[in-house]
Amino acid sequence: MEKKIDYIPIVLLLGFFVMKVLQRWQGIFENIGFIDGAALTTCVYIRGSDKETEAVRRNILRYLCLTQVLVLRDISIPVRKRFPSIESIVSMGYLLPHERNMMIAQMPHAEQYWLPIGWAISLVGQQLEMEHIEEDTYANAILYIDLMIPFMTMLQVFFYLALTKVAEQMLNPLGLDDDDFEPNYIIDHNIMVNF
Repeated sequence: MEKKIDYIPIVLLLGFFVMKVLQRWQGIFENIGFIDGAALTTCVYIRGSDKETEAVRRNILRYLCLTQVLVLRDISIPVRKRFPSIESIVSMGYLLPHERNMMIAQMPHAEQYWLPIGWAISLVGQQLEMEHIEEDTYANAILYIDLMIPFMTMLQVFFYLALTKVAEQMLNPLGLDDDDFEPNYIIDHNIMVNF
């Protein structure tokens, strides 16, 4: 039996496994949604040096960060620990109190990932009407920034985490969970068969 195990290329299988894990990590890192490009695009295309225009630029970028925080809270345990509640997001300045009230009023019992993106799009539209954005194509370039938040990658991470949790639960079929095998039953059954 031991000689047959040598035919199984364990090192090759582990290599494939490590390669897939590394590709996953690399893909997540490449698509994590750093805000640098969106910040540059927003600052270049929304013209104006007055305080109101500067506040609009900051709010658009804050809404992108807020969306990312809201999504990552549901798929990342460290982010959930950092932001355990909506109040913690408010206290960190990602969400203003009146915006929290708007979120609760619009969708009190559902996830509100899309709301900050809608607010950012609304601000871009206002800036276009006020002619702080010179052309429609510039507005489109700014609106493209909502795609920079990698929803599909975040969804993949969510599924990977869910599969990891399932695998973790299945790792020890003789554990204490309700879904595990009952080893005491097996022992009792075998002793009964023995007698």
